[in-house]
Amino acid sequence: MARLGLFAALAVSLLGLASASADEASVSAAASGRVLTSTVGISSYYGPGFHGLRTADGEIFDRYGLSAANKTLPIPCYARVTNLVNGRSVIVRVNDRGPYVGGRILDVSERAARLLQFNGGLSRVRLDYLGKAGPAGADDQRALLASLKTGAEPTMVAKAKPPAEDGVSVSMRSAPALAYSAPKPLAPAAAALDAAVRPVAPASPPQEPLGLAAKLDASVRQLEAALEAAHRSAERVAKSPFGELVVAPFKPLIEASR
Repeated sequence: MARLGLFAALAVSLLGLASASADEASVSAAASGRVLTSTVGISSYYGPGFHGLRTADGEIFDRYGLSAANKTLPIPCYARVTNLVNGRSVIVRVNDRGPYVGGRILDVSERAARLLQFNGGLSRVRLDYLGKAGPAGADDQRALLASLKTGAEPTMVAKAKPPAEDGVSVSMRSAPALAYSAPKPLAPAAAALDAAVRPVAPASPPQEPLGLAAKLDASVRQLEAALEAAHRSAERVAKSPFGELVVAPFKPLIEASR
C-alpha cells in the first residue's frame, strides 16, 4: 500500500509538471501571437480585502499573482497591460469581471500594479487582448512574470559613417586648413591633352631684389635727364625774337616740372 501511495504521488507530481509546462506554453503562444483587440483607458488595482475571494470564473484571487478584471473580455484570457506613463508592460490572466467604477477599464492585482509602477493607484494603460487562457487552476504565473517589459531597453544609436577613402593623402586633406589648395592630379591622357591645347609657358628666372632696384633707379635717371633737356630747350627758345610767344603757353607746365 505504501508503494502504491508513493507511485500515486509520483504520478500526480509528473502530471502537475506536464500541466505547468502546457500552461507556460499557452502563455508563450499568446505572447508571440498577434494582438486581437486594443483598448486605452484608466486602470486601478484590487484592494487587499479581495485576497482569497473567488473570481468570476471560480478561481481564487491572489493579490500576489498576475491577474486582472475586465467587463467585456472572455474569461479566462491573456492580455498585455502597458502603462502608458512609463512604457512598462506585462501579460496578465484576466479571470474576473469589473471594475464597476465609471471611467475605468481594468482592475489589476496588487503585484501587477507594483510591476507596472502605478503611482497613486491609477494609471492610463493600453489593454491588448491576446487570446483565451486555460481553465481555472492553470499554473501560468511563472510565464506571466517572464513577460515583463520594463521599457528601459537601450536604443541603438547610429554611428556616423567614416568618410569614404578616395585615395587623397592626409596632407592634401589638410591643405584647406593651411590656406593651400593643391591642383587635382590629372590622368596621363588628360595631362597630355591639356599640354597640347594649352602649352605651359617657360618660367622666367626669378628677379633678384637688387636687380629690380637697379632697373627702377635707371628709369628715374632717364626721366630726370629728359626733363632737364626740355628745360634747356625752353630756355633757348625763350631767347629768340619769337621765343616769348612760343614759350608763354607752356610756362605753367615748365614751372611745375622744376
